[in-house]
This record gives sequence, structure tokens and C-alpha cells, in this order.
Amino acid sequence: MEKRRLTSVNPDTLSIAKTLDDERKSGHLRGPLHGIPFPVKDNIATKDKLQTTAVSWALYGSIVPRCAFVVLRLRHAGAVLMGKATLSEWADMRSNNYSEGYSARGGQSRSSYNLTVTPGESSSGSDIAVANNVVTFALGTETDGSVINPAERNAVVGIKPTVGLTSRAGVVPESLHQNTVGTFGRTGCDAVYALDAIYGVYARDNATSSQTAKTPAKGYIGYMATQSALKGATFGLPWK
Repeated sequence: MEKRRLTSVNPDTLSIAKTLDDERKSGHLRGPLHGIPFPVKDNIATKDKLQTTAVSWALYGSIVPRCAFVVLRLRHAGAVLMGKATLSEWADMRSNNYSEGYSARGGQSRSSYNLTVTPGESSSGSDIAVANNVVTFALGTETDGSVINPAERNAVVGIKPTVGLTSRAGVVPESLHQNTVGTFGRTGCDAVYALDAIYGVYARDNATSSQTAKTPAKGYIGYMATQSALKGATFGLPWK
């Protein structure tokens, strides 16, 4: 039974990867994500040969004006966009009666560990692509549980940033006050490396201005890489 992770693969993946490999050979390393492949949830716009449809046939063939800011940031960091990940059609906003992870274009995606159940909420394809070791990290979006729920169900790390830390410009919208772009990784560090690459102020998303002078100059990874990173942290365990 298929898990249905990706709706489409970027036909330029290998040529982009070769260009980045050549950069590395010449001594130019853009950062920790240089040459690393990743998918984005199919409600995140990419101005290339990929479709941006929220896995709905209604948007198939539509032309986006530009790449989402988070995609531009990752490309600048040297990451390789390999394709679009499936999701719940229209990010769970198609109907009040639906199956998480289902879409007309992508079919029904499944949990990585139990093929009889759904992967949880709308960022399903991004999540299970990471859980199944297809990629190191992926981008999803959250309005109400669409990053943290599938991360929990598929045993990966999901980061749901505060609204305004990552730009929503170029993302099929749902809620101005709740939408945020998050990351998935097999480890906390992988998810944070991806977060460090995508956050920042962007003029096309007013909410991002709230982070000015409030984010670490060298990113959040520095808070993950020491033995004292979790000192003082409090953890809650579900009991029933």
C-alpha cells in the first residue's frame, strides 16, 4: 500500500544538484543545507515547473506570480527543491467531513507506522517524507495542528513557529492570524537548521516585522548544539 508522500517531482532536481555540487567542489559552501534535497507542502508557491495547487484540481494549471519567500530563502541557502508534498486538500478546509491526508489529486496518504490510519492533519506528505527517510527535512504549514499533529503521529520533529517568524507570502491562505510555515526533521537539529534558513522579515508579509531585533543573529541552532541546551526545560507526558 502506498504512503503517497509527493504529488510531483521537480524535473530540474538533478541539474540543480549538479550546480550545487560544482559550487562545493570549487570551495564555495553556502551553509549547512548546501545540496540537501527537500519537498514543500503543495500549498507553498514555487515559480518553476512544479504545480502549486493545494492538491486540488481546481488550481491545476494555475500560474503563481513568484516563489514563496521561504522557498527563496532555502534556495539561497543551497537546498535543492525536489518536489511538492501531498496534504489534506485545501489544508483541511475543503469540508467539515473529510479524511486527514486525503486529496483528489494525491489520494489518501497513510501513517508511516500504521497503514490503516491517516498521518494526521494537513501537512501529511511533508511529514511522512521525513519519517520514511526520503528527505532530511521538509516544509509544512499550520493553522491548527497541521505541523505538530502529524509530527507526533509519525515520530519526527515538527516546529510550529510563532506567527510572524516565517513569512506566509506565497502560501495558499486560511487564517491571517494563525497561518505559519513550519519545518519537519528526523532530529531537532535538522528541523532547526531548516528553520534558520527560512525565518526573516519580508515586506510582503506585515506580520514578519514583529521579529525585528528579536531573533538571534546566528540563528537558533546555537541553542541546540550544546549539552546544556535543555537545561531548565519542562516536559509533559500524556498519561491517559
